Amino acid sequence: MSLSRRLLLASLLLIAALVAAIVLIAGGRLRRHLNDELTDRLDHEATLLALEWMPGRDASALARRAGQALGHRVTIIDSTGVVLGDSEFDDQERARLENHAQRPEIVDARAGGRGTARRHSQSAGDEEVYVAHRHPLGFVRVSLTTRSLDAIVVRAQRDVLVSGLLAMLGAVAFAAIFSRSVTRPVAELRDVTRSIAEGDLTRRPSLASAGEVGDLALAVTQM
Repeated sequence: MSLSRRLLLASLLLIAALVAAIVLIAGGRLRRHLNDELTDRLDHEATLLALEWMPGRDASALARRAGQALGHRVTIIDSTGVVLGDSEFDDQERARLENHAQRPEIVDARAGGRGTARRHSQSAGDEEVYVAHRHPLGFVRVSLTTRSLDAIVVRAQRDVLVSGLLAMLGAVAFAAIFSRSVTRPVAELRDVTRSIAEGDLTRRPSLASAGEVGDLALAVTQM
């Protein structure tokens, strides 16, 4: 393989490795940042919802209204884990929901007053971020699907990938010009030294450039 091709291939491999690393690292950091922001948002919403839940208030109606206002799922659970209200299920569907006492966010909220989790929802069927708060009457929980977060991360990674591909095209052009500027004088020096080796002592390199290649041409001329 020629020197120019080796230089070009090395440049492409280096840029491809950098683009892949940026896509993975930036995607992971963005995902964690968005997840933290979403958790803080749900935490504030759960705090406000807990203030609205009072003895004698219809928990099912409260969950539906809060879910409509917030635009995502709201669940109200009694102290034993029975779901009293869920914004995504009517009363008949809610009655068939499993007991939530062992849900990770409920277990943590029971122990420390607040619990968070990111997991696959057995009832909704998708991955969601959950924040639950302990309440004198049980637990209030707010959750949101991670589809929107994943879409943001995918778009960001795609933008980085497109930018990387453009950088690779620029690198190809730069590497081609650079390799030509390097390999052309090297090829000329090769031809001159071959002629000298064959006994033609009249050949001289035409190079008069600065740097190592120019120094090599001068050394060949002096030789």
